[in-house]
Amino acid sequence: LAVGGPGVAAALRLVGLQPRSTRDEGWPVAVLQGYGADVTATDLAVAAHVVRAGARWVATNDDLTLPTERGPAPGNGSLVRAVRLAVDVDPEVIGKPYPPMYAMAARVLGARPDRVLAVGDRLETDIEGAVATGLASALVLTGVHGPADAAAAPPTRRPVHVLEDLRGLHEPYPEGRRDGDWFVRGRARARVADTLEVVGSGMDGLRAGLDAIWAAVDAGRVRREDAAGLWPTGSVVPPDDEE
Repeated sequence: LAVGGPGVAAALRLVGLQPRSTRDEGWPVAVLQGYGADVTATDLAVAAHVVRAGARWVATNDDLTLPTERGPAPGNGSLVRAVRLAVDVDPEVIGKPYPPMYAMAARVLGARPDRVLAVGDRLETDIEGAVATGLASALVLTGVHGPADAAAAPPTRRPVHVLEDLRGLHEPYPEGRRDGDWFVRGRARARVADTLEVVGSGMDGLRAGLDAIWAAVDAGRVRREDAAGLWPTGSVVPPDDEE
């Protein structure tokens, strides 16, 4: 049973499987659920009936939202949850943040996972999947999550690199180092005392600030749930604080 947009059925045909629609009679042996803008309540109901009958249930991803010009809209994860509320089993999720898709991408590229960079804007999918698979990751600040979200991220969702946008892939990236209580990135440095102190500005100031916050959280000096509050409210990058 193919639930979602046309690409779901096309992917099944590509590997020699026979897609069925929710309008077909009979009981399919498996359900593949992917995002589709025209998925209906009837489609979700049929998927639930088939899963309850014992069919294997696979979801392409469980992203709860997707970005649109008018703001976040329900994503495939929201549709998957709708089915989950009507059944007693969890789906097998092959997309972000689970490793199968990342490992497959590395195989297609003919590269070891530790030589592949995963780039995305969402911590709990793009970045978490990269960490789980052993890939380096880059968070771009043009989408869902910003610096405060990254500051509060657990180790399983922390990016190796933080970029203002995709142009950062073509720019030098400073290595991080520690100088006493200070964390240094390029010409910027930061530390956490009672508050977050950042000397410098721009992306290097942001990166140094994250290094300092993560170290404070890992050392038990700051609770992770309080980490986002250390970030300057409403700031995309730390403000200038030049000596």
